[in-house]
Amino acid sequence: MKVNKHFAKRNEEVNQLKIAFLIMAHNNVELLNDFIQQILRYDKADIFVHVDKKAENMIPQIKKAGRIHILKQHIDAAWGDYTQIEMIHLLLDEAYRFGEYDYYSLHSGVDMLIKPVNDLVEYLSKTRKYGYYDCSKLPAKNWGHGGGVERISLKYPQIFRKRYQPWHPIRYIRAMYQMLYQYGIMKGKKLPVTMGTFHGIYYGILKWAYRFGPENILSEEEKYKLVRQIVNHQDELEIMDEEDFLKDVITEIGVVKNNRNQIDTYESKRCRPDIFRNIYQEYERERKQLRKIDFDDMLVLCYQLFTSRPDLLKLWQEKFQYILIDEFQDINQVQYDVIKMLAAPQNNLFAVGDDDQSIYGFRGADAKLMFQFQKDYPEAKQILLDINYRSTANIVKNALKVIEHNEVRFDKAIKTKKKAGKSLHVQEVRDSEEESRYIAEEIASRIAEGVLAEQIAVLYRVHTDARALVEKLIDSKIPFQMKEHMPNLYQHFIAKDIQAYFRIALGKLTRADFLQIMNRPKRYISRDSVLGKEKSLYDDVRKFYKDKAWMIDRIDQMEWDIKMLGKMAPYAAIQYLRKRIGYDEFLREYATQHQMQKSDLFDVLSEIEEAAKPYETLQEWFTHIEEYSVALKMKEQKSGENRRGIHLMTMHASKGLEFDTVYLIHTNEGCIPYKRALEENGLEEERRLFYVAMTRAKEVLKISYVKNKNGKEISPSRFVEELFEGV
Repeated sequence: MKVNKHFAKRNEEVNQLKIAFLIMAHNNVELLNDFIQQILRYDKADIFVHVDKKAENMIPQIKKAGRIHILKQHIDAAWGDYTQIEMIHLLLDEAYRFGEYDYYSLHSGVDMLIKPVNDLVEYLSKTRKYGYYDCSKLPAKNWGHGGGVERISLKYPQIFRKRYQPWHPIRYIRAMYQMLYQYGIMKGKKLPVTMGTFHGIYYGILKWAYRFGPENILSEEEKYKLVRQIVNHQDELEIMDEEDFLKDVITEIGVVKNNRNQIDTYESKRCRPDIFRNIYQEYERERKQLRKIDFDDMLVLCYQLFTSRPDLLKLWQEKFQYILIDEFQDINQVQYDVIKMLAAPQNNLFAVGDDDQSIYGFRGADAKLMFQFQKDYPEAKQILLDINYRSTANIVKNALKVIEHNEVRFDKAIKTKKKAGKSLHVQEVRDSEEESRYIAEEIASRIAEGVLAEQIAVLYRVHTDARALVEKLIDSKIPFQMKEHMPNLYQHFIAKDIQAYFRIALGKLTRADFLQIMNRPKRYISRDSVLGKEKSLYDDVRKFYKDKAWMIDRIDQMEWDIKMLGKMAPYAAIQYLRKRIGYDEFLREYATQHQMQKSDLFDVLSEIEEAAKPYETLQEWFTHIEEYSVALKMKEQKSGENRRGIHLMTMHASKGLEFDTVYLIHTNEGCIPYKRALEENGLEEERRLFYVAMTRAKEVLKISYVKNKNGKEISPSRFVEELFEGV
């Protein structure tokens, strides 16, 4: 920012430039002190630090010196919110009261100088007429729905009141452009750099070739609506949990496109191959008729364009003479194929990635492409970034003990700049309920020690692993936030079946509930027999089958069994439903019929059974379900407004994030590595996922596993066992 003449006196000599460094600090006091130390090497610099109200505990640890001024007033700021503007005003006011400066340089508390501070001063002295950040030379193009743009404007759209999350790409792009301006790389000229996601860049190419516009993009909402319509017209398909089914099918459609699989030979994991093929082909017909493309088409169509039009490919090869790819371990086949075409013939390709963090195989990412890169570009130089700046030495050491068991990986010896830190703690607990109490107590203890709740995360493999903990946090009124949608266990079709049985057992007989459970298990009761007179449903059905004694016996048995349920506690009632009534057999037949994993369904059933243990009556259980569902819904509704409390998320969602304290829960065999992944030869990716989860922790990492689940003894994860090898 260039200083107006009303605010500062201009000096002619470089060594006389006075600079006020304005720092917005919110975490990582160690990095902040390193940054301060860099700045202090210039003796005409004064430093003004605002510490976020959420991080006041770090103030005593900040380096003290005569030229460092820590503001007494602290704002609870959110990125992209008007509170950030207030924070900047406080810093400017404090600096202005203290003295006059030639430049005011605004920074985050986690910035670092990539060149000596004197180089910065020299640059400022030579480019005084342009000011510090001269963004006027960049065209003011806004971000579109597709993502990337050709040149990013530093005038960010919708910045006020819009809370970009830490992983939002605009944050990284802004930081890169600030760095370029800071050191005069751009020199007041347009920088011919195209930046964006694969989808954004490839869509830009398609826009140029086919004149696509926003009206040609099939939104995710439209996509779900279209697939739902197609699925509902599949006569041979019976779906109990529509949302999960739609999500899985849409993911598989993306996998087929991204890996360029042949639909005739693709084996769906969610339904019969012929049914999936019908869904896929009908979806493609409908999409084309609407003259729209989805996000996966942006990749596929770009590949097809370059394959069929070498003249157009040559134009884009000349435009993109140098290509840099970040997060290369997450690339899929079609993305890689297009990149190879674009990079030719010069092959000026720079890829940054960590094969140990390749965890998105279910979305089509292929870690083996990193090894393919070496074969395709044998002359490429490999540069190893072997220093971990985030985690303590103990965390890094133990994480490496696990990941080194993978056979397909690049050899690397990772070091850390931090001290040993606290030892890794592995906790054995009896069951999920005891684990939830243990984690809740641990969280309370860390917060009492001065750690911000927002710097604490609990990670798990799948959402069902977190059910007991969520219930405990709600009961204990411990604030938490969720990055992802947390599926409500009690909204699953199995839970709805059980609730229908229990409502009838409590005397609340309705036609809808009766229809839902009358053939679960199979009793061969016709819908025509259920006339709708709720008080006499059993008698009406008996009258319908009056000539079939064996059906009368079956209906009598059903009525008697349901009456028995009403006399039991929920846990015992679920066991009776499973074993005596035959619900387990129904699930086995259902899984076979729909080509589903039996274990997935029984995991849900067992989790519902486990959750019912504390309750003595069916009515108490229903009350709990209602309270839990309301609390979960309210939490999700407020998730965009209130980013307070500890973080709950899956291990997949944690990638790219970091926290002071991390708890890994339910680290049992079958949970992590996930049993389905083992069946699909995904052991090494599961180990990479565990490694990623471990390395989210900066200072404290604690791992827990249960001894018993659903009445059965289970083993700790093999990854936990690997931690104890050689100990």
